[in-house]
Amino acid sequence: MSLDHNFPRLAIEASTFDDALGQGAFDACLAQLRHDRAASPDTVGSVCRLSERLFHAGRRAEALECGRAAFAVAPDDVGVSHFCAWLFSNCGCNGEAAAAYLRLIDRRPDWAEGYRHASGAYLAMGDFKQAAEFAMAASDLAPANVDFALYAGCLLLDIGEAAASVIFLERAALNDPQDVRPLRALSAAKHAADRPDEAIDLALCAAALAPHDNAIAVHAAELLLRNGRFDDALTLLDDAIAREPDDAVLWRMISTVEAERGDTAAAIAAIDYALQLVPAAPEYHLHRGHLLRGCGDIEGAARSFERGVALDPDNPEARRAQLDLLTGAGRFAEAAAVGGEMLQRFPVDEPAAAAVLKALSQRLDAVEGEYVVVADRRRQIARADRADPNLPSRLRNQSRVVLALIVRETRTRFGDSRLGYSWALLEPMLHILLLSTVFSLLMHGSPPIGTHFFVFYYTGLIRYSGADGTKPVIRLNEQGSKP
Repeated sequence: MSLDHNFPRLAIEASTFDDALGQGAFDACLAQLRHDRAASPDTVGSVCRLSERLFHAGRRAEALECGRAAFAVAPDDVGVSHFCAWLFSNCGCNGEAAAAYLRLIDRRPDWAEGYRHASGAYLAMGDFKQAAEFAMAASDLAPANVDFALYAGCLLLDIGEAAASVIFLERAALNDPQDVRPLRALSAAKHAADRPDEAIDLALCAAALAPHDNAIAVHAAELLLRNGRFDDALTLLDDAIAREPDDAVLWRMISTVEAERGDTAAAIAAIDYALQLVPAAPEYHLHRGHLLRGCGDIEGAARSFERGVALDPDNPEARRAQLDLLTGAGRFAEAAAVGGEMLQRFPVDEPAAAAVLKALSQRLDAVEGEYVVVADRRRQIARADRADPNLPSRLRNQSRVVLALIVRETRTRFGDSRLGYSWALLEPMLHILLLSTVFSLLMHGSPPIGTHFFVFYYTGLIRYSGADGTKPVIRLNEQGSKP
């Protein structure tokens, strides 16, 4: 191969390219590929081999460059699609891997492994629905494959489809009854499907098939514990401890069972032994702190919570437990410090904010309680009995009440008027004066009725206006005419 632009451009020759690959001349091969700008259908195999060598040499970006070039030239080539799907999956390009697997599935719709690999690609992308669909399709195409059925069942269980997961896990368990993996997964699925008795039986069966698998023993003990079968759980855990006495997880589980059955001393002893085996387990210190708090040992619980926080400072649950303990013990200064650290470390954690608000609320309640206690201790001053009021006192009180009502009524009705209550007197007087003057001038002082028009009009106005100064209202009878 020649990269000199003074000579004609040479296409990639398979024999020359393979010789360069065999000699490890990756840069020369890559430069030639870039020089030609694209691979051709005749040289796509060589490009895939270069991509594979670059991948194993740790040069993943350049391997992807070659793989994408090959896939673009020959997307329907089964070998190229196989290689590119493998390459894209191992390089974390899950979308491209899924596309490659879909091309293979289109050409081979009965290829169960292709559906399984496509499910893995979608699962890595976070598309759980598509992943579950391809996983179920893989198991349906190969129903005797335990791994496919187990994978589909566990995936369905993880996304909350317990009823569907039971179908595939039962298929896996029937295909290989001696395999404890489907039994344990099926036990968890039936527990999630609210079938506790079947879940316990399957867990105990798995524990009997694998007596040295402590993880299965712990799983079975958890199911027994949740259903209130404390003695059976302890018997199972004791058998496991007899086989492996230094398993801290078993002792932690024993502590939980003892605490649930009410033997706090045995629970503390079990968790203490577990901490001797693994002293740097934050969750164990938190569990011990809760046990000590239940016994009333506030100082011991505080030390356990503090140790748990020190081992795992990014655990909000540990800090919430510490804050709740300090608040309940009345150590508000320390609680405030812990609450401030929580808000700084977990500014968007709603449970952390709720815990701080709860602590502040309890502090305010305590302050109010202290105030009430202090107020109750004050000496009350005795007061002399008051004598019954006499008649003049009652009259004065009544007059003050009447005056207050008059003032309130006056302010309510005439508060918006500039003249105040005077307007109630001036308005009818001005009205009478104006009309009397007009009619006197028009009739020359001689009205049809009587000789004093002023007296005639005044008596009529009083009749209809009333003392409150309202205008007369003319009512209609039922026929709509004036009465």
